[in-house]
Amino acid sequence: MTVSGRDGSGTASAWTSLGAVYICNHPGSDGTLHILDGGMAQSDSDNIGFANGSIGSVLVSGPGSTWNLSPNSTFEIGGSGKATLRIDNGGAVHSGQAVIGWVAGSEGSVTVSGRTSAWDPFDNIYVGLDGVGDLHVLEGATVSTVGSPAPGAAATVYLGRSAGSIGTVIVSSTTADISTLTASDRIEVGSAGTGTLTIDKGGQAVANSDTWLTVSGTATGTLNLIGARPTAAGICDRP
Repeated sequence: MTVSGRDGSGTASAWTSLGAVYICNHPGSDGTLHILDGGMAQSDSDNIGFANGSIGSVLVSGPGSTWNLSPNSTFEIGGSGKATLRIDNGGAVHSGQAVIGWVAGSEGSVTVSGRTSAWDPFDNIYVGLDGVGDLHVLEGATVSTVGSPAPGAAATVYLGRSAGSIGTVIVSSTTADISTLTASDRIEVGSAGTGTLTIDKGGQAVANSDTWLTVSGTATGTLNLIGARPTAAGICDRP
């Protein structure tokens, strides 16, 4: 399925689903969604790669290309199967809580690349909840968690949340634009599983609370800060 472009008056091509969207709802299925060149999509919740053995992919690409999902529903990238989400060239996704690699055996991958490309889940991001997840923030893109207005409701980025899970995050840029991962609460690298956070040249990660490595006895947490010189090095910061 493709949602693409704008008409002569500038009105975006649009697709709306009032309920949940499942990309690859049956075992062994293969499905894609493309939102391109200023196209707009809106849905309640979404699960990419929902069924065991399925392969689902979504591309949101181009200035103004936007996918709006309900902030009150969980956005699953790799429910029980394999899934990829790519946001690039100025595309944006606004979602609720995000899970990349939901159950054991699932695999989810998210890449956000390019200046003005953005993803801002409302609530936590789990990179490897029980499965395998990876998140790449590249070439000036931004990924940030948004907490609700309630007191103490800031949102966390988890890498390797459960025992046996694997979560990998890379933040870097080869351009003059800084790539940024921001947690409105903390960043946990290896909660109970295996987590690796690599902040390479041109990248920065900001935890508005703390950064925790190897949180439990079953966990392995690794933080890599890479850079050839101070002005180009990866940065892990707390305001």
